[in-house]
Amino acid sequence: MSYYFDIFAALQKPIQDNANFGITWAFENDDFDPSSISEPWGRLTTLPSQPVPTEIGAVLTDIISGITQIDLFYPASKGRGAALLKADEILSVYRRNASLLYGDAQVRIESSGISQGADNNPWYHTYITIVWREFRCYAN
Repeated sequence: MSYYFDIFAALQKPIQDNANFGITWAFENDDFDPSSISEPWGRLTTLPSQPVPTEIGAVLTDIISGITQIDLFYPASKGRGAALLKADEILSVYRRNASLLYGDAQVRIESSGISQGADNNPWYHTYITIVWREFRCYAN
């Protein structure tokens, strides 16, 4: 049984299911050089917390929560509109109370939204933060 792999895959799956939302993606530990492209691109990073053990009757349960950050990069000095439209498109999938499934993982989205953008020449950077939780049950 995989544990974290399924959680990470569940959080990445909507990007693949939605044809990468029409942009290039950099995933953790991928070989990616942003200086080689001039088109918009995104980066996905997932930060889980330590499992919190709980019990429900005779069933042992771990609750794992965390955040996933999606960074959108659009060419600088072109306005924020295109980046906000892409953020809205992505957030329509990573919406509050959505369930993302992969293998044994059922990841529940607790909240999601964007932060203030930043002009980091040559890219305009829009931050999307997704707060999630996953419950893992074990027979006692």
